[in-house]
Amino acid sequence: MPSSLPLSAHLQAHQSPADYPLHPLLANRWSPRAFADEAISSNQVGSILEAARWSASCFNAQPWRLLVGHTTQSPETYDKIFNTLVEFNQTWCKPVPLLILAVARTTFPHNGKPNPHAWHDVGLATTSMMIQAQAMGIYSHSMAGFDAEAAYDAFAIPRNEYEPVAVTAFGYPALPDALTDDGMKDSETAPRVRQPLGEMAFANHFGQPFSGCFT
Repeated sequence: MPSSLPLSAHLQAHQSPADYPLHPLLANRWSPRAFADEAISSNQVGSILEAARWSASCFNAQPWRLLVGHTTQSPETYDKIFNTLVEFNQTWCKPVPLLILAVARTTFPHNGKPNPHAWHDVGLATTSMMIQAQAMGIYSHSMAGFDAEAAYDAFAIPRNEYEPVAVTAFGYPALPDALTDDGMKDSETAPRVRQPLGEMAFANHFGQPFSGCFT
C-alpha cells in the first residue's frame, strides 16, 4: 500500500525499538529496498571504502577485496555486478548508484595457511562501510542473492584462494511508492523485529540467558 508518511517520518518510523540505548547511527540503520535515483559522489565512495580499509581483522590480514561498481566512475563494473544479482534483487536495485561486491581472501598472506576467520572479517569491513555510509545519510542493503559463479567469471577472481561473499547496495532512501512490487512495499513498512537478547546472549552454559542486564 502507498506510504502516507513523508520520507523523514518514514525513516524515523524504522528506528530500531531497542531495549537499551544505541548510538543513532546504529539505531537508524536498516536495509531498505526503496532507493532514490540520486548520485553518490566519488569522495563519498572514497569515505565508504576508507571505512573498510580501517576495519579490524585477524592478524591484520585485511582479507576483504572490494569490486566497486559506481554508475559514473566504474559503470562497466557496476553492470557486471548487477548482472550477477538474482532477478528479485535486480528489480529493486535499478536506481542504486553504488554496488560493492565483497570477496574474501581465504588464506593468510604471511604464511599462506587457511584463514578460517576471513568471512567474519569481511563482515566487519562491510559493517564499517554501512555505518560510514549511514553517517553521510546513505543507506545500504547487503545481498546474498547473487551468482557467485558468475562473479568468478565476470571478474576473473582466482578460485584457489578467494571467495565472493555478498553484494551491498548503497544509495539514498526513497518512499515505498518507488517500488513496483506490492510485497516489497509491505515489507518496507513492516515493523522491525529481532530475537530477544535472552535468546542470543548466554552465560554459564550455551542456551542459558545472560542475566547481567536483563531477564
